[in-house]
Amino acid sequence: QQVDDGSGGIRTEHFLNTCREVLPVVDKLGTGFTVVRIDVSGNIDRLQKRFESSGERRYDNIYAILEDEVAKNEQTDNSSCTKGLLWLKRAMQFLVELLGILHRDKDASVSTAA
Repeated sequence: QQVDDGSGGIRTEHFLNTCREVLPVVDKLGTGFTVVRIDVSGNIDRLQKRFESSGERRYDNIYAILEDEVAKNEQTDNSSCTKGLLWLKRAMQFLVELLGILHRDKDASVSTAA
């Protein structure tokens, strides 16, 4: 699935599906990553609910969700999709770095790489 919409935007549905593909990998990292999995899954679900709330597909581009929250001054609410996306991005960056370390150093354990 192509996440980039070709004009600098991110297709919400494809992005969330791609993030979901990471969850089985997180499961393989062990019970120490249960909190990471719950956090990632929860943020995906939060964004998915907002995406589905627009019957006319208004939120096909993930930036539209953020723009709506900013327009309503809701972006700083604890349950905002803006914060959810921020934490989802941070978790994905952490996982990419962790998996990169494990790939480069075959002797590294998950706990030392984290």
